Amino acid sequence: MSWRVYYAAPGKLEELNTRFRDHTCKLFEKHGIVNLGYWTPIDNPENKLIYILAYPSREARETSWKKLMADPDWQTAHEGI
Repeated sequence: MSWRVYYAAPGKLEELNTRFRDHTCKLFEKHGIVNLGYWTPIDNPENKLIYILAYPSREARETSWKKLMADPDWQTAHEGI
C-alpha cells in the first residue's frame, strides 16, 4: 500500500481531479494498481490531492509502475504535465 500526495498547479485542481476520474484510475487498474481512496482537504490552499493505492506485493508495485510509465495511454493522458 502507498499513500501519495499530488500538488496541483494553482487553478488546476479540478483539471487534475477530472484527469484522475477519466483516465488515471482506469490506467492504474489496467496495470494491477488498486485505487483505495482519494481525498482533498476542505481548506486546501496547496491544491492537494491525497490518495491511497494498493498492490499485491512490493515486487508487483515496481512492475506495475514500470508498465504504467511505458503505457502510451498514460503518456497521452499526461502530456504537458
